Amino acid sequence: MKIKESLLNNLALPLILAILIPMASALGSLLATGEWITWINFIPWFVWIIFLIIIVIWTIGILVNKRLKRIRNNRPSIAAVPRVYERYEIGEVSHAGVIWKVYVNYTDPFDSFETTSIKNFDTDSIPRCPECKTELEEQKSFWRGYVWSCPRCGFKKKNKDSRLIESERAAKIARRDIEKKRKKE
Repeated sequence: MKIKESLLNNLALPLILAILIPMASALGSLLATGEWITWINFIPWFVWIIFLIIIVIWTIGILVNKRLKRIRNNRPSIAAVPRVYERYEIGEVSHAGVIWKVYVNYTDPFDSFETTSIKNFDTDSIPRCPECKTELEEQKSFWRGYVWSCPRCGFKKKNKDSRLIESERAAKIARRDIEKKRKKE
């Protein structure tokens, strides 16, 4: 419903008004002179071009404003985290051009690396700089995707998906690496 209202208020009504102005001029010309095109011919051609340019710029402004509002209102959802007895960093995995810390979450005090479920291996949701290992900051890009930047060394990385989605992918890669390592032992 919001999309229909937005299109109606921001795009359709002003365009209808823009079309009605020349039609009103034509109707006035028809009533005054008997010919509908007379008054329209009195308007110079550059005025019509300026009028068309204003409509195009106005439409682009609405679309850009709508996109900016969508970027500002996009908040990440908060997911519930299962209770963890202890969490240990066990290594790093490289994915999407950045570094992700890998953790094992022990849900039982008697768990060990070999006995814990593969589902208990996870990655940090914050990527790290591959050059200096500082936590990266995430900014939503104007057109599409995200930009991760390092506040320490200035490293920048553009990515289509957010850090939360990429951290899940990195966790899947880490879990597969751990499965391979367990099979070799």
